[in-house]
Amino acid sequence: MKKQPLVILSVLTLTLSSPVIFAEPATEAEAAIEPDVVTEIDSAAEPEVIKQNEVTSDSINTDTTPSEQIQANEVESINETPEARSTENQVVIDGLPENGIVPPAESEMKPDSTMKIQEQAADEASTEVNTPMEQNILNTRVDNRYTFKVGLSALRFFYQEFDSNDNVVDDEIGIIPGIQFGVSYIEDNHFVELDFNFISGQVDYSGHTVSSNPVLNNLPISSRTETDITDIRLLLGQNYVTDSMRKYSLYAGLGYYHWRRHISPTTTSTGVGVAGILEFYSWGYAVLGARFPIIVDNQTDAHLDVSLTRMFMAKLDVDFLGFQNYDTMKLDLAEKWGLRLAMPWKLSTQHDYSVTVEPYFVLWDIGRSNTQEATVNGTGSGTSFVEPRSETRNLGVSVYLKF
Repeated sequence: MKKQPLVILSVLTLTLSSPVIFAEPATEAEAAIEPDVVTEIDSAAEPEVIKQNEVTSDSINTDTTPSEQIQANEVESINETPEARSTENQVVIDGLPENGIVPPAESEMKPDSTMKIQEQAADEASTEVNTPMEQNILNTRVDNRYTFKVGLSALRFFYQEFDSNDNVVDDEIGIIPGIQFGVSYIEDNHFVELDFNFISGQVDYSGHTVSSNPVLNNLPISSRTETDITDIRLLLGQNYVTDSMRKYSLYAGLGYYHWRRHISPTTTSTGVGVAGILEFYSWGYAVLGARFPIIVDNQTDAHLDVSLTRMFMAKLDVDFLGFQNYDTMKLDLAEKWGLRLAMPWKLSTQHDYSVTVEPYFVLWDIGRSNTQEATVNGTGSGTSFVEPRSETRNLGVSVYLKF
């Protein structure tokens, strides 16, 4: 019959509510250490109006008055015939050709041509193309439209847990790929944004074992951790456009964060088996933020996005994966403030879409949880666990298309 590991990861901190008595010392082969995961279950990664081409219609003169108007001196012409008198726009004066007839002014001869020239000039003035910057401002200020977002991301995940003396218990580091989707609606200067981000991959785990056996406790180990993080947030905001066409924004909203952390089983340097552990961190959070313009020109639009977050209803579910036959456990996490900094850099295009490159930094801090006794089939085991304080410092970059 296969024997169970006697050691667990230092993810949770183990406390004994009563002494643990061993009938006989476990042999080295039998001792299975559950990574420091148990020591301290690591906490979730705190872990313009287009300045409308004011066609200043320096109005193209539609009154095509002849450049010269001749005041006809009433000249008595002995030879004037009724035909000459009745001919419009004909004047008889001395010094003119024999027939004494002056041709009509060109503008009077071809009224249709003149009007066409004027209409063409007006059309050219009214069809001037707006610059990308002006178009962006117009879209922001007056358009009522939906914008969709889809892209990829890469995250450098960095997580640490600390004991009561602020010594590092374990850490996890690695690069994780991700995807993101989003939709926003703009009406005048008001906007609504819904963003969905998901990252999944493996990171390196470094920690210590946790065991009631002093010989097997606090042994250094390394392993791999499956990390899946889902982050969803809904924002409501207002844009403010200055006379110089610079856009500022204020927003507030709510979010939901879920982190699945599965530390794989491993062994110590001496070959002692260490049990794995599966943890689920989750919490809601409130968001308050602002966006400030940095670069705004005809080709690019970059701004700084700063937001504060506040956790609420933070929980941790622990699955010991059969270690010592412990039942699953629920712990309440101490809630703290968080921070997110980003600098979206939008590359303008002449089409109905744009490409944005967004480097960002995310900070989460989680306080020490409550202490809870582990149970076996609902009966107390005499062994208790606590989730230690943790810090998450993530750096990432995302590239997405908006259309």
